[in-house]
Amino acid sequence: MPFSWKLQQLAIAVTVAGGLVKDAMARGVKVTVKEGQPGGSHHSIGTEADEESQTFLLDQLRSRFPGAYFIAEEECKGPDLIKNDNLALVKGPGEVLIVDAVDGTAGAYRGRWDWSVVLNRVENGEHQGGAICAPDVRGGFLVLGAKGDGVFLRDGVPGSGFQPVRVVERPRQKSTVLFGVDVLKRPQFMRFGNRVANAVETVVTAGSCGLGVALVAAGRAEAIVQPHQWPWDWASAEIIRAAGGTVQYYHYRNGTIAALAEPDLASYHRSNRTTEGGLGFIAGAPELVDWLFERLKATFVLEGTALPGV
Repeated sequence: MPFSWKLQQLAIAVTVAGGLVKDAMARGVKVTVKEGQPGGSHHSIGTEADEESQTFLLDQLRSRFPGAYFIAEEECKGPDLIKNDNLALVKGPGEVLIVDAVDGTAGAYRGRWDWSVVLNRVENGEHQGGAICAPDVRGGFLVLGAKGDGVFLRDGVPGSGFQPVRVVERPRQKSTVLFGVDVLKRPQFMRFGNRVANAVETVVTAGSCGLGVALVAAGRAEAIVQPHQWPWDWASAEIIRAAGGTVQYYHYRNGTIAALAEPDLASYHRSNRTTEGGLGFIAGAPELVDWLFERLKATFVLEGTALPGV
């Protein structure tokens, strides 16, 4: 294969986990609303499939990446897990694997296609890329990407292998911009979304951040916009950089947009992703990303205040 052994291991793990999730959803699973947990509300559900997938992934990755630390969405225990009290491990020597066992659980549970399994790898404090598998897209849409390797797509067509892919730059009026689901929940993004929708060919709400990243990296859309997310969501953005795109990180913890060249430690915080941690990003074709970020800065205000005239 034209990519590293480590990336191969991530690819195998997300592919098998995706199959486990499909099987679990087919037989029926119990749903829980994550009240009182990070990201918990009626917007954020969990299922037995999430837990089964994460258990499998952690077991597999612990055997293949001995000594690695893990960031995982579902609650679990272990001395190799990174929580709020040991965040500095992310920037230290060694490897960190970031696990999103089911990204877009509601879509998977409702029998839709817009969900994925996502793994990302950090080495010596630097994000390297990872693997994204969307099992219900074209029979298994798998995107792999890492620094130095590039990005590769296997799109589920029988007999097809991995093909190199890159971010595509198109004229703004011919571009597709993907919005993370939380864009529609945050009033301070609404005018921004309206301006973007009127300036590009189309905007689409992405039910799975990982799948949205995969589509941009594979040239099927030109950019993705995400408000503050958890690390298991925003970490996949580096795959777009590996595909020749740009990633603009930002936060608004103090009420104004602050651009970041790279994620800071607070980005990995598991408590309040809006005021204490979290990270937003815009990623995709370089010129479009720059245009989108300038428009976001121009229209961003705190929730509950008047929108500025622009």
